[in-house]
Amino acid sequence: MMRAEPARTGEPPGLRASGTDRDRVVEVLTIAAGDGRLTPAELDERVEAALTARTLGELAVLTADLPEEAGPAPAKEVVRIEQRGAAATRSGAWTVPRRMEIDSSWGDVTLDFSDAVIPYGTLRIDVDMRAGTLRLITRRRTLVWP
Repeated sequence: MMRAEPARTGEPPGLRASGTDRDRVVEVLTIAAGDGRLTPAELDERVEAALTARTLGELAVLTADLPEEAGPAPAKEVVRIEQRGAAATRSGAWTVPRRMEIDSSWGDVTLDFSDAVIPYGTLRIDVDMRAGTLRLITRRRTLVWP
């Protein structure tokens, strides 16, 4: 998991953050929320702060209490994504669990399997979605439901 932290990147904390830096932090926060490390309210608050951050130091504070991982996490049996009125995304080198439970209202969920580590032969996805879109991206094509 990459973080925009000055201590790890060698950049001074006062250095201006780029759009890519902000996007990277938002992805880290989204993954942390999907792992249950942040509540939906904490996620909303931190994403707003990330999108308005001006410096790398401001971004570093938003991920300082989250673990840093060099690669994808070990596979879990079940991962639950729960969101209301927002968007949730899993992308990059994430580890796909055996089963996913998605509970979404008034928002979109995107699961990008293009670079994902897939340790199991099958993935079961239980979906409870109201007024939103579930987008599954594979290496060959994008599947959209409903």
